[in-house]
Amino acid sequence: MYFILNTNYSAVYAQVPVADFTVSSLTTCAGSPITFSDLSNYGGASVISTNWDFGEGGQSSQQNPTYTYQNAGTYQVLLTVISSGGTDFEIKLDYITVFPNPSVDFSLAGNGCSVPFDVNFSNLSSVGPEFTYNWGFGNGQTSSDFTPPIITY
Repeated sequence: MYFILNTNYSAVYAQVPVADFTVSSLTTCAGSPITFSDLSNYGGASVISTNWDFGEGGQSSQQNPTYTYQNAGTYQVLLTVISSGGTDFEIKLDYITVFPNPSVDFSLAGNGCSVPFDVNFSNLSSVGPEFTYNWGFGNGQTSSDFTPPIITY
């Protein structure tokens, strides 16, 4: 007697994930939060972990974390994803730009206290291409110059 054993089987293998992410903003001021979103394709595999390195020393294992940069600078971000199918990472160099918080200050000098009264404003605020200036003088006049023209009241 002969027996023929015919076995058909198929194995299901989980795909290696493909790491990817985006952020709510590529620029921010120090102390303002940014939300990171995991866009990784896990190919049907179960997620074991997501690990973020924000480039400033901060890390997270949340899938979609929020992080607050404390220092001005430009930072790389690294996302490492691990699933039942394997591991992948995405690193984005020079990805997040954090600007310093502005310092706002001014002084003024005038020509007396009778009308008309000319006032010269001196801007003592932070200087840089990342800053804009919007002056309102309470008399309907405005300026976007770093140092506004003399204002007459």
